[in-house]
Amino acid sequence: MAETNEHDAIFTSLKHPVRGQVLLLLEQKGEASFTEIQEVVGTNDPGLMSYHLKELVPLVEQTARGKYGLSEIGQTSIVLFRKVEREKQRTSTRALGVVAKRL
Repeated sequence: MAETNEHDAIFTSLKHPVRGQVLLLLEQKGEASFTEIQEVVGTNDPGLMSYHLKELVPLVEQTARGKYGLSEIGQTSIVLFRKVEREKQRTSTRALGVVAKRL
């Protein structure tokens, strides 16, 4: 049962665009402060940012320096996130090609 909850949490975390931006930022930088994450994501609402970081708890953790970084699960989930994004782009490109042929 706990494994199912963890899987659900991972997929829920990955499907929101703001959370995806946070994961990509942390993958690139290694760690980032709350303020840095807010700036990159483009939100001035600390409550909203806190909410998204809480939703990322299985994937993101606070470092000893008080910054945020990817957990071991987060590092693994980035691979899945990138595959899903590539598949969405490929599917979208394929659909555009079909539409263009019909025109």
